[in-house]
This record gives sequence, structure tokens and C-alpha cells, in this order.
Amino acid sequence: LDGVASGATRKAMPTRAIGLLLDPGAKVALPYASAKPVDAAKFAGFVTVPVTTAGDYLVSLSSEGWIEAIQDGAPLTSTAHTGDPDCPGLRKVVRFTLGAKPLTLQIANAPRGAVVLAITPAP
Repeated sequence: LDGVASGATRKAMPTRAIGLLLDPGAKVALPYASAKPVDAAKFAGFVTVPVTTAGDYLVSLSSEGWIEAIQDGAPLTSTAHTGDPDCPGLRKVVRFTLGAKPLTLQIANAPRGAVVLAITPAP
């Protein structure tokens, strides 16, 4: 599992889950205004990845957290989501329609300083 610091820009779309290291909410500076205020007592961070093929993608988190997908400086509206607080390892999955351009994923209000994050083409 790769450990990626918040603010990193990946050269390629991850082919497997990554561990995204988050910063304390009181200290984090997200690149885009969040639709949900960052809780100073929780954790937040972001990563930017290239999307080479447009289409529907699933963004999965290992724990609780707010997910925002941003392209061209604007947040994308999710098309579906699911979650189960009792499911260890796969807490939340959100579906987005992405263009073939850089994607910034912002994670906010996570309970711990790291989350496991996966980005996969939707079936």
C-alpha cells in the first residue's frame, strides 16, 4: 500500500488503493472551498491524479469522511453513493462522472490521520 502525503500530485491514476496521509483539520489548507466545513478536531487532505479515460468512477474510503471530486476548479456532483459504518475497510463509496483531465480528490472530516483510498472505473 503506497503512503501518499496530502497535497501530492500523482503521475498516473493509481492501479491499487493508496494510503492518503491527512493533516489535522485545524491546520489543513484545501485547494478548493469545501461544501462541508472542515472540522478542526478531525483530519483532511487532498491528492491530484490524472484521468486519461472519461467515464464513471468509484471513489472508495476505508473510513468515515467527506469526499469531493474537483475538475477544472469546480466540484463534481456525485451520481450515487453507499456506505456502511459497520463494514471494516470499506466505509464509503461515491460515484462520479469524470472527464479526461486532472482530478483533485479532497477528503475532509476523517476521524484519523490517514485513509485508504481507491479510485476505480465503475462497472
